[in-house]
Amino acid sequence: MFFAAVYPPQLHSGSTCTCVFRDINLYEMLQNKSCEAFKYNYTLPPTSRFVSFHIEHNTTLFMCNRTLHIKPPTYMHNYTKCSHYDLYYQPYSFADNASRKAFTACANVRLPVKDFADASDPFTFVTADIPTEVHITRECAYCHFNQKGQCQVDSKGRFYCANANGILKQTTWKHKHA
Repeated sequence: MFFAAVYPPQLHSGSTCTCVFRDINLYEMLQNKSCEAFKYNYTLPPTSRFVSFHIEHNTTLFMCNRTLHIKPPTYMHNYTKCSHYDLYYQPYSFADNASRKAFTACANVRLPVKDFADASDPFTFVTADIPTEVHITRECAYCHFNQKGQCQVDSKGRFYCANANGILKQTTWKHKHA
């Protein structure tokens, strides 16, 4: 179950807005310090012709079975309080090639974070509030907000704006300058 808030509340010019989604199940697991929270792996819908998505703040955690005896780089944090695996993560949101090589036998999990993974307890920086940038093209934003239509592509891959009755309102998008 998700809760969402949109900032700014309306998008008329295209460009980018930020939506904050709260995953209620993940929130409860984080509050209860359940290691099940680290089995989530957040991915976004693929980019389309009209919209793209980007989670603003996330990090990769490596879930490793303890029998693997991983030798991580010294700058990696290690959380050992989950019953069947250890978690490894970097203090920053990127994972370099050296760390990826050390964890080839481990599961990679991408999770949203509040800030840098600078603590020895991942429950302090992993979050269930997921700020997601949503970029809508100008032509689609104009179609949706100004013409109350739906952005569609015809059989030849050309954009058109259709209303609820399926009547074409716009075959070529032109931006009017004020």
